[in-house]
Amino acid sequence: MFVGQIFENGLFCIRKIMQDGCYKGVEVIMISLNLRKIIKNPIIIGVTAFIFLWITLFVYMDSSMKLDTSPELELINIVKIIPILFFSFMVISYIIFNENKKCRIEECILVNKMGLIRENLSKAAIILAIDFLSAVYILVGTMRYYRMKNIVDYDFYLYTFKVIAVYVFLLLIVAMFLGMLAAQASKRLTGICLLIMFYFVFSDTFMQFILSLFSDNELVSNYLLIFGLFYRCAGMIIDRNYFLTMENINIYRMLFWILFCLTIIAVRKFRIKIYSVIYVLLTLSLFILSVRPCGASYNLFGFYIIDSWHHDSIYYSDFQSNYVEKNKELIKSVKKSKTDFKVLSYDMDYKVSDVLDGKVIVIPDNKCKKSYKFTLYHGYNIKNITNEKGEKLDYVRKGGDYIEIYNPAGKIEKIKFEYSGFSRFFYSTTQALKLPGGFVYYPIPGWHIIYDGEEQMTEKNYLENKAKFNVKISLKGNYRVISNLNEYKSIGKTQYFKGDSTTLTILGSPYLIEKEYKGVHIVYSRLDRAQDPKYNKEDFKIVLKGLKKYKNKNIKLFLIDNGGESYKYANEDSIYGNLISVADYLETGKMY
Repeated sequence: MFVGQIFENGLFCIRKIMQDGCYKGVEVIMISLNLRKIIKNPIIIGVTAFIFLWITLFVYMDSSMKLDTSPELELINIVKIIPILFFSFMVISYIIFNENKKCRIEECILVNKMGLIRENLSKAAIILAIDFLSAVYILVGTMRYYRMKNIVDYDFYLYTFKVIAVYVFLLLIVAMFLGMLAAQASKRLTGICLLIMFYFVFSDTFMQFILSLFSDNELVSNYLLIFGLFYRCAGMIIDRNYFLTMENINIYRMLFWILFCLTIIAVRKFRIKIYSVIYVLLTLSLFILSVRPCGASYNLFGFYIIDSWHHDSIYYSDFQSNYVEKNKELIKSVKKSKTDFKVLSYDMDYKVSDVLDGKVIVIPDNKCKKSYKFTLYHGYNIKNITNEKGEKLDYVRKGGDYIEIYNPAGKIEKIKFEYSGFSRFFYSTTQALKLPGGFVYYPIPGWHIIYDGEEQMTEKNYLENKAKFNVKISLKGNYRVISNLNEYKSIGKTQYFKGDSTTLTILGSPYLIEKEYKGVHIVYSRLDRAQDPKYNKEDFKIVLKGLKKYKNKNIKLFLIDNGGESYKYANEDSIYGNLISVADYLETGKMY
């Protein structure tokens, strides 16, 4: 009777194919057959039920939801559940694709007719459906929390959707392909071992171990981030202007692993056919995109060496170490160095994408020096340095940060720098922009210490005089730039600023807002109520008291997290200082 039923099902499949005259009916039948098989598999049903239970516990039933008012709480919960969801989807994918080896008779008939690729696509469609439902379930739970806490912000809603699309839906597609790859193993034990190995190489345990071996090698450390698919340090979101990184490089990284799996399968199936060659070339291209230098800010494991906070410590610990003999004299020169000329004006043209592209024209006060010393952060690679006639100037770059330009002509009117690059912590990306004036992302005269190795923090460097700034900033991201200078023109995504100051601060984020409060222009994240005068009046009384001496001077106060510190600057009378933590006191060097 059972054999007769199978034969009848097979005849039905053939009749359906002949009636439709195309493969669409076949695909529907295959999905139906595979779905029926999955429903009868207790392991797949159990893992799927666990996935939705796991989401419910963290997204819908978090006990802190009743107490917490921060919008990023749900993003942190998503980060917490991703590793387990990732492993669960690898298991589901492995079981489903492993079933190819024991097809029933009616499936074999269809496979012979439509090919193995269509069979695999029908199975993938079922996994994608579970992935899609999981992402939607998380999105609904997240929006439910925002509604409960009266968090209404279109930009943040859009950002949340992007986070779930990339770090849930796309990431679980990676898990599906890894499960498919493990299913290629001839023995079940080998396949299970592969699943465990895949999960381990993407875990923080593996990352910490392998990076400890290359902690003094910045290049290798950057390459190893190819394994950083998800964030394990759930409580350490960058800041409320950046949140999780949604940079293009993270998407490239996930696409790389998808193509990597397809390449292995293609090479195994097709050997040296053209399909294999194409897959290999595409995978190599995505690998290059995934490890190329970019401004993506990240904080994977809190205080470990690969996060943005300690990215510079790798570089400067090597540079400042006693055993690096070649840098000893340079370090002494920098400490003794004095600025022997001033910059009268800057004409700047910046383009912000995955990196910062800059063209900066500097006019020095002393035009007859034999050489000019400048400091520029080592993350920015110099393309060209020319004079006012467009002639290339000879220069040397020492220690990465220190430039000496030679002036053989005897007189120079302008020095033009063309450079491109990034900083991990002071980011300039399509997602946000955080370039405080104390950070040397533009060339300043003299040689200055940039990084304090003992305190592990960036030194604040400013001009010794007021210079005229004329700044043009073009963005690829969807946000506006706010500066300590006055904006005088805006055309599309290009903004223009000018003014006299001893520094230039440019910040940007979809969440930044500038508001006047009792004569002071305050710049802060509209998602951070702790920095909003409306909700934090007591702290702002202390702030305004400290600002009394600067009354009527068009002050701008930037309340932006810079690793425990926030910078503030004034337009007219540039003030340097820090607003620590949640604006509980103001520090300006001498006054508290």
